[in-house]
Amino acid sequence: DGIARLPATGGSPETVVSAKEGERLSGPQLLPGGEWLLFVSTAGGETWDQGRVVAESLTTHQRKVLVEGARVGWATPTGHLLYLSGNTLFGQTFDSQTLALLGGPVSLVAGVRAAGALTGDAYFDVSTKGDLVYIVEGNTDGELRLAWSDRNGSQTPLPIEPASFDVVRLSPDGRRIAVGQTDAAAQDIWLYDADRAGGQRVTSDGQSRRPVWSSDGDWLYYAAPASGGEPGVRTSVWRRRADLSGEPEEVLSLPDASVVPTSVSDDAGRVAVEVLGRARFAGYAGVFSLDTPSEVTRVSRQGSEFAGAGALSPDGAFIAYMSAESGALQVYVQELSTGRVKLVSVEPAMHPVWARDGKEIFFSGTNNRDLSVVKVLSLERLEFAAPEVVGRQTGNRAYDVSADGKRLLMTVPALAPAEGINVSEWQITVVLNWFEELKARVPVR
Repeated sequence: DGIARLPATGGSPETVVSAKEGERLSGPQLLPGGEWLLFVSTAGGETWDQGRVVAESLTTHQRKVLVEGARVGWATPTGHLLYLSGNTLFGQTFDSQTLALLGGPVSLVAGVRAAGALTGDAYFDVSTKGDLVYIVEGNTDGELRLAWSDRNGSQTPLPIEPASFDVVRLSPDGRRIAVGQTDAAAQDIWLYDADRAGGQRVTSDGQSRRPVWSSDGDWLYYAAPASGGEPGVRTSVWRRRADLSGEPEEVLSLPDASVVPTSVSDDAGRVAVEVLGRARFAGYAGVFSLDTPSEVTRVSRQGSEFAGAGALSPDGAFIAYMSAESGALQVYVQELSTGRVKLVSVEPAMHPVWARDGKEIFFSGTNNRDLSVVKVLSLERLEFAAPEVVGRQTGNRAYDVSADGKRLLMTVPALAPAEGINVSEWQITVVLNWFEELKARVPVR
């Protein structure tokens, strides 16, 4: 609902900055003097990489936008503002009293790891005495490559140029790939052939994301700004023909929430969605019928702090989804007609993908990058085998499964070797007395 504070000695939280409708806030920092609060803000349909670093007065609640297209703004005692744009850490001279940015931004560290789609965080920090710590993941330019991976981890890169890929979706026939692709802080949907370079842009509004194929491969469903609404505040479910003929169609719009498609059943009659509430990144997982698109049935149970990423079974009778109802994200399977629910993951997990033959469910870990699979023993009894690790991934829903279930489509660091790609282990880099370098590279005027 906003940003709160409470005494270090304990007490009740007090909201000091209220989130606007459709807004998410992250990374608060009280500036010297105690009047202005620095944080990052995004509207409902934006990714954190499309965020803006803002300062708000705690007395008048006046706001000032400092940086567009960034996550994680942080003011240092040296008179600088640090922020992450893409995967690059920038620094700029900053007067915290007048909120003035002086000079231009300077690139300081490339390849800093962002925390993904769920939060506005990134893996860097500075100490008050001037040390820097950060993490990169084998990729110094933020770009990723698409690759096939078998269940033993052997990977073969696709002939597609590296880019800032997010969600990847394989067409039912396995010949085309739909991706969310970020360019200069704008995200659109692109289409690629799996066997050759060169892609086609599906959307051009800069705020479209999360593509989903129809079961026949004729349509692409995705989230884009709601028609008639304030840009960047709410998203609706849209669709467009995959041959790019005709104009996009708005399928589902809710008046007080953003909606993102996550799966379409093989009978093309049901669509799984995330309904994104004002106070949370995802309010609940739901399902609607194309025959009555205005009626969304909630799937995840009331009281869950986070739920979504629903994957419908091929026959549309069951749904796998992630939910934090136990306190940590886990993957559950529910029968839609009865509401029966079964936990299928063991360790914290998210982003399930149901195999096209209905016999397996894939998902990724939250505490690591492992991809796991469980065999469906009996849907009638909701019985599943123990999870088995089959690979590793790099990001948010950054994988898909071939129709025969033998190969995984994945994103891997672009700077890895062309053959025998291995995702490098994360390394923590510490730079002592880094403020001296900061002051030399970005002089305070």
